[in-house]
Amino acid sequence: MNEIIGIASDYVELRTLIATRRKPLGLSQLAVDELAGMPGGLTGKIESGAKYFSGYSLGPILGVLGIAIAAMPTAPPHGDTADGSGNYVENYKIVRKKSGAKGGRAYVNNTTREQRRKSASHAAKTRWRKWRKAKAVLDARAKRKGK
Repeated sequence: MNEIIGIASDYVELRTLIATRRKPLGLSQLAVDELAGMPGGLTGKIESGAKYFSGYSLGPILGVLGIAIAAMPTAPPHGDTADGSGNYVENYKIVRKKSGAKGGRAYVNNTTREQRRKSASHAAKTRWRKWRKAKAVLDARAKRKGK
């Protein structure tokens, strides 16, 4: 009744699966397009990789070929890592800490109060310097238009 005719774990494999299913059914690419109500040449472009499925084309093309998509887990979610340690969460925390992706908390933990004060002062001076420069440009433009 419902037999597995193929497994596709990425888009290229799905395209190959469609071609593999279409040929034994004796359907041309144009016949699939016509039966699915799609523009002529779409199946050929999808199979060759020149075009991608869209929200309106995936269902009808798969329906003509009698293909249903089913999802199944291939690995435990977040349960294993590439190094096989199984410490996904701990490895993720280490990477985030090293990259400084924790935002302000990591910054506060890794700098002294004086360093933070100097950094904030420097940032404020930079903002004011940029603002004064932009204001001078705008004032010069306004002055030129006024003449």
